[in-house]
Amino acid sequence: MKNNSPHIAIIGGGAAGLFAGCFLARSGVDFLILEKGTPGRKLLVTGHTRCNITNRKQAKALKEGYHEAGNFIYPAISKFSPEDTISFLENELEIETKEEDNNRIFPKSDKAVQVLDALIKYIGKERIVNDCEVVKIKRKENKFVIRTKSDMYLADIVLISTGGASHGATTGSDGFSYTVLEKMGHTIVPLRASIAQIILDGQDREAILPLQGVTAKNVKIDLYVDNKKITTSSGDMLFTHKGLSGPAPMRLAREIPLETKNVHIIVDYLPDTDESVISKMLNDNPNTKVVNLMGTIVTKSIVEGILGDNKDVFVRDLRKDMRKNLMDGLKRKKYIISQPPALATATVTRGGVSLKEIDRNTMKSKLVPGLYVAGEALDVDGISGGYNLQAAISTAYLAVQDMIKSENNT
Repeated sequence: MKNNSPHIAIIGGGAAGLFAGCFLARSGVDFLILEKGTPGRKLLVTGHTRCNITNRKQAKALKEGYHEAGNFIYPAISKFSPEDTISFLENELEIETKEEDNNRIFPKSDKAVQVLDALIKYIGKERIVNDCEVVKIKRKENKFVIRTKSDMYLADIVLISTGGASHGATTGSDGFSYTVLEKMGHTIVPLRASIAQIILDGQDREAILPLQGVTAKNVKIDLYVDNKKITTSSGDMLFTHKGLSGPAPMRLAREIPLETKNVHIIVDYLPDTDESVISKMLNDNPNTKVVNLMGTIVTKSIVEGILGDNKDVFVRDLRKDMRKNLMDGLKRKKYIISQPPALATATVTRGGVSLKEIDRNTMKSKLVPGLYVAGEALDVDGISGGYNLQAAISTAYLAVQDMIKSENNT
C-alpha cells in the first residue's frame, strides 16, 4: 500500500538523504525518501567512481578544510566523525575500507556502486520513491504539503537534502533546494563553483592548446583580483582545452569572483628552486639547448611553450630579454582568467542556505518549524579528499538524531 503521509519526508536521495535514511531505518521511525530520478547518482562519480567516502583526520584538523564554514560544521564532524563513518560502513553496511594518501578513505573494492547498493539495501527499496520530482513544499497546519509532478505527500517533518547545483547534467543536482528554501523565507548565499577547472582568457587558452593533457608537478599558483593577491595554492596542475585543472588550480576556483574583470593567476613552475640556481645552470651549460637543459627540471613541453619560436636556441645564444622571458615563464607565468569557473561542471557548490539560519547542532531551520537541511544544500563546501561526503553524512546524522529526540519527547 502506498504511503503518502510519512512522518518524515527526505527530499533528495543523494549522499545526505541516503545516510539520513539509514540512520532513520535503524530507529524504526516512519519515513520516505522522495528522489527526482534514481538515488546516488553523484555518489557514483565521486572519487572518479571509486567513492572517496571520508578523510581519516581528527575533527579539529578536518574542520580546517571547510573554509569559512569550519566552525559551523565542527559539531557535526565531532558527533559523527570519520571514524564513525568508517565503522558504519564496515559494521553496518559490511563494506571493507582502505586508507590512501592524505588520509583518504575508499571502499576496498574501489567501486562507488558497492556503497550505493549497500545503502539502498540497508534502507529498503520500499522506502525510496524514484522518479518523484518535487515541485512545491508548503507548511500548512503543522504539516508539510509536498507536491510532486504526479502526486501529493503530507509529512510532519521534512529534510531537504537535494544537493547543490554542481554536476547538474549528470547527477540531477539542479539547485531545486535553493528555490524552495528561499520561498520558505531562507536566505540563499550566491552560488559559485568550488573545486572546478579554471577557464582562461581566449589568447592564453589558445597558447596552452599544445599542452593539453600535460601535467605540471608541484607548482605554486597565486590568485590576483584587481592586482591584489587573494590566495595561494600548491600541487599538480593539468592543462586542458579550456584552461587549467588538477588539484592546485581547482582549489582556487571558489575564490574567483563572479565578476572577472581584472583576475589573473601567477604560476611558479619551480617553487622549490631559487632563480640563482636556474641562472647557474644556464651559466654552466652554454653549449646546451635551453629546452633540453630546463627540461631536466620542468616538463619539456612546458619549457617549449615558454620559449615559443625560440625553442631551438642554445644557452649561449640567449639574449638578455630572452633570458628574462624564460625566467618569468618558469617562475612568474601569468594567465588571464576571463570568466568564473562553470558551476554546472564543478565538483562542489559554494553558497547555499545561509548558515546563520540553521542550528549547527541539529541542522534544524531557525525559521521554519519541522524543517531540516543537510549536505550540499547548506553553504558548506570542503576541499577535495573526502571532506564533502563527510559533511553530508555528519549533517544528516545530526538532523536525524534531533528528529528521533523530538519523536521520543512527544
